[in-house]
Amino acid sequence: MRRVIAAVRRTYRSFFVLIWAILVFVPSGAAFAQFDFRGELVGSLVWTDAESDAVPGEEGSEQAQGLASLRYLPELLAEARITGQTRLTFLASANLNATATRTVADEWLTDSEADPYRLWARLASPRVEFRVGLQKIAFGSASLLRPLQWFDELDPRDPLQLTDGVEAGLFRYTWLNNTNLSLWVLYGNDDVRGWDVVTSDPDEVEYGGRLQFPLFKGELGVSYHHRDLDPSAFLPVPLPDLETPPEQRVGLDGKWDVGIGLWFEGAVIERETDLLPYRYRHMLTIGADYTFNLGTGLTALGEHFRLQESNDLFGSGETVQISALSMTYRTSIVDQLSLIASYEWEGDESSFFFEWRRTWDRWRFHLIGFSAPEGGAILGGPPTDALYSGNGLQVLLVFNH
Repeated sequence: MRRVIAAVRRTYRSFFVLIWAILVFVPSGAAFAQFDFRGELVGSLVWTDAESDAVPGEEGSEQAQGLASLRYLPELLAEARITGQTRLTFLASANLNATATRTVADEWLTDSEADPYRLWARLASPRVEFRVGLQKIAFGSASLLRPLQWFDELDPRDPLQLTDGVEAGLFRYTWLNNTNLSLWVLYGNDDVRGWDVVTSDPDEVEYGGRLQFPLFKGELGVSYHHRDLDPSAFLPVPLPDLETPPEQRVGLDGKWDVGIGLWFEGAVIERETDLLPYRYRHMLTIGADYTFNLGTGLTALGEHFRLQESNDLFGSGETVQISALSMTYRTSIVDQLSLIASYEWEGDESSFFFEWRRTWDRWRFHLIGFSAPEGGAILGGPPTDALYSGNGLQVLLVFNH
C-alpha cells in the first residue's frame, strides 16, 4: 500500500509540473511538430538458490527460488519548436511489471506494479537546457563502482539499465569549449538511492551542482550536493521537534585518454549528526580500460574502489575495498559475450556475471549466469535484495517498438 500511495503522489506532482510547464513555456499558436510513441517489452525467467524474500520489501515473506516477470515500458514523446533552435519536449513513460514467484514451498505468488518511470518537460537550445519533472540524473567517470552514484540505482550488470527517476529541476549550460555547468533542485524524494544509507527528508529541498571542463586530453568534474536526512529512518521511535540532520557531499572525478583510458572518481560525505555510527564517508575509485587487437576487439575494464567511514575528516575507520573487472567481446555482428567479476577484500567475497547477448532488428536475447553473495550484490551500491544474488540463471527476451 505504501508503494501505491508513493506512486500516486509522485505521478500527481510530476503531472502538475508538466501542466505548469505547458502554460508557461508553450506560446499560443505553437504546434507540436513531432510525436513519437515507443516501448520496450521484456520477458524474464530467473532461477536462483538465494534465500531472498519472495515479495521484495515485505519482511517474513516466503523464500523465493524462481521468478517469472513481464515488464512493459511505454514512452510518449512530444516536441514543439518555440523559436529558432529552441525546442520544448515532453516525455512520459511508465514501468508496468507483473511477476510470478516460485517459493521453496513450491507455491506461486503473484504481484503487479504500475509506476511512473519518466515524466518531464525540457526547454532546450544548443547551449542551454532546462528540464523539470521525474527524470534520471547520472554523472561521473567510473563505470562499475561509482562514488558519484547519488541519484540513480544503475547496476552495471542489468541488461535493461533500469533506474527510478527523481523529482527534480535541472539547468545545464554548455560553453563553446565543451565546459558545462549543471544546477539541480530536488523535492519530494524519499527513496534510498545509490550508496545512501539514510533516506532524504521528502519535505525539505535538496540542491547542488556540477562543473565539468576539458583538461589536457580529457575532462575534470567537480560536484556538490546538499540534502537533509530523514531522522525517522534511523530512529526506532520518532522524537518530537527533532531537527533534520544536514548532509553535504563533494565529488571530484576525471577521465583521460592516453593510449589507454584512465579515470578516477571520488566523493566525501559529511553527515552532521551523532545519531549515526560515523560522521564522514570517503569513497574513491580508480580505473582503466583498453581494447586489445584480438579478433573483433577484446575490451577490458578494471576498477578498484575504496570506502572508509570515520568520525574525523582525515581519520581512519571502517574500510571496504572492492576490485572489479569487465570484459566484452563481439563474436559476430549480432552476438556479444560479456564477463563482470568483482572481489570484496575485507569480506573475502566474490561475484561473477556472464552474459551472451544476441541482437537482431527489434529483438534482443540474453542468457545470463551469475554467482554473488546472498542478500545483496557488491556492485551497484550497498547490499540490497538484488536480482543477481546467490547462484542462478536468467533468460531475457526484449522487444522494442
